[in-house]
Amino acid sequence: MRRLSPIALLPVIAVVLVACNAGPSSSPERSTAIGASPIATGTAAPEPTTVESGGPTPGAPEAPGAPGHSIECRDEETICEIHFVEDGRERAGWPMVVDGPCRELQTGSGGVAYVGCIPSDGATVHVFDPDGRPVDGWPVRIDGSIASVASHDFSLGCGLRGSAVDIGPDGAVYVAISEGSIAALHVFDPDGTPRAGWPQPIPGDPPAPNGHGGDGCRGFALATDGTVFAWGYQDVAIGIELTAGRTEFTSWSADGRIRPGWPRGSLGAASGPVLDADGGITYVSASGRVWSHDERGDVRPGWPYQLSAPAAPYMAPDGRVAIVIRVFEARDRLVMLGRDGQALSGGPIDLPADIETRCLFGDTPCVVVTRPLFGSDGTLYLSLAWSTTEHVIPDTTDMGGALVAFDPDGRVVDGWPVDLAPRTHVLDLAVDGDGRLIARGVVCDEGYCGGEGTAPTILVFAPNGELLDQQIEG
Repeated sequence: MRRLSPIALLPVIAVVLVACNAGPSSSPERSTAIGASPIATGTAAPEPTTVESGGPTPGAPEAPGAPGHSIECRDEETICEIHFVEDGRERAGWPMVVDGPCRELQTGSGGVAYVGCIPSDGATVHVFDPDGRPVDGWPVRIDGSIASVASHDFSLGCGLRGSAVDIGPDGAVYVAISEGSIAALHVFDPDGTPRAGWPQPIPGDPPAPNGHGGDGCRGFALATDGTVFAWGYQDVAIGIELTAGRTEFTSWSADGRIRPGWPRGSLGAASGPVLDADGGITYVSASGRVWSHDERGDVRPGWPYQLSAPAAPYMAPDGRVAIVIRVFEARDRLVMLGRDGQALSGGPIDLPADIETRCLFGDTPCVVVTRPLFGSDGTLYLSLAWSTTEHVIPDTTDMGGALVAFDPDGRVVDGWPVDLAPRTHVLDLAVDGDGRLIARGVVCDEGYCGGEGTAPTILVFAPNGELLDQQIEG
């Protein structure tokens, strides 16, 4: 059997325990408009627990030197400290102490912290200014529990966990809440006032008593114009993979009204959607079809595109879609689709090596791949699991990974791929304001990744693949 990348940094077991989950369906499928969903009426981790702040792009690291928040909880998570570190030191006025558990954290513009907690008396959202003072009108208490949200990517469980707290383009705060038989999206103005027209129910099966329900796989996303999308799964079966009878996507305008043409449905457990600049979404169905819907929910001309296997989509700023297909006993493939639903380069592209993953070593299924990244110029960057000079899957962790870049037409950029040093693997990618690639990962122990000798590392590359700098902690 094909061996997977040896990185062992994310807790797979926790994901499996809350898995909701998806086998591809061989039944014929079609994308259909449906009636709007009705509005229903309405355990502690080992201490200390630390949560890092979320950035504006899920999975992407902040640029070096950028301010960041973190949560550290103690006393069975009943007490939590919110930290604000910049330039390597705690900023004056911090940490802030609040009642926990607190597991949702976002850093907004200017260093504002948004913290979601679930103490015994209900869900609470705190907002702190950069000096550690509560913003006027906050905290806000909401009946229920902060919901679990995720974006299904056809890996384990619900896939990539998302934040139940997010910030809109006008500074409004969006919070997913589980209460009774529904999970709902609540919206608050920047001063903490509930926004008219909200809350609205998130699609999918009802939450379980712990908030994770036939669910945890639900999610929501915000567009730059204030449009909101949400998705959920019906008839969910518990398992290692997400299995569901149907996926529902819905969309609201900023005032909480359902947009014309929505909701839409897909047979089985589809991926989480990616949003485009034209008010629509693209997603991959359980059968591996890539669907793109416009702002009115209609399927765009030229779509769907049939993949060899379902996989998560990623959106470029210009509307292109990238999908990495995991291939058993062969190199993984990249599919790049234009706005017309046609594959660039005439079809799938064989990668120089398999995509890097965040998984347990050996043959254990992986939680999630290292996310592809689009630069502002349209360049697509991928982290690979081993050296591109090797033509067989390595049996040792001593080999390093690699990075590759593709231009908007699907061609490898001059200077790439770049093989990394022995035992070096990249898990997060970002591009800074100068167009440099910021690659965060680890340098593993000899023969084992995850031991005491494994050290975090940051590598900086020029657009032409030249290594400009590397920092290794410890």
